[in-house]
Amino acid sequence: MKRILIAAVAENGIIGDKNRLIWHLPDDLKRFKKLTFSQAVIMGRKTFESLGKALAGRENIIISKNPEYSTENARIVSSLQKAFEKALSFDVEKAFIIGGAQIYALSLNLCDELNITRVHADFVGDALFPEINERYWEKISEEYHPCNKQHPQAFSYINYRKKFNTSINRQW
Repeated sequence: MKRILIAAVAENGIIGDKNRLIWHLPDDLKRFKKLTFSQAVIMGRKTFESLGKALAGRENIIISKNPEYSTENARIVSSLQKAFEKALSFDVEKAFIIGGAQIYALSLNLCDELNITRVHADFVGDALFPEINERYWEKISEEYHPCNKQHPQAFSYINYRKKFNTSINRQW
């Protein structure tokens, strides 16, 4: 099973503010749905609560430190390692890490690929994406999308692959 981190990140590293997205890019949302559909999605509790419900057509795995936390249509685990183990128990090819900032920081070096939407603007926010160390990551594709009526910011899809099989911070 491939472990893939997927995120939309502003030029200055911001990914959100007050537990919400700052921008609205309909094409990126469609891409997110297409890539993650019929796969596992792993997220922190705050990210899940910002969505308001489990993502349809996906195996939802929520990481929460609260052993009493529960919700419909999602599996609750207590750690990132247990989230990956739970994803392995499903019949999926990929497990996508979908946020938030703390989960991204914990999982960055444990993933095989990164699917980043780079939003070509700076934003004010309280959630930052961790730095991508190009020593370990190779950019394999980039696709630019200009502003238009539906997309007030230009953006690029940038895909990275781990340069070599490393056990940096790999715990399982």
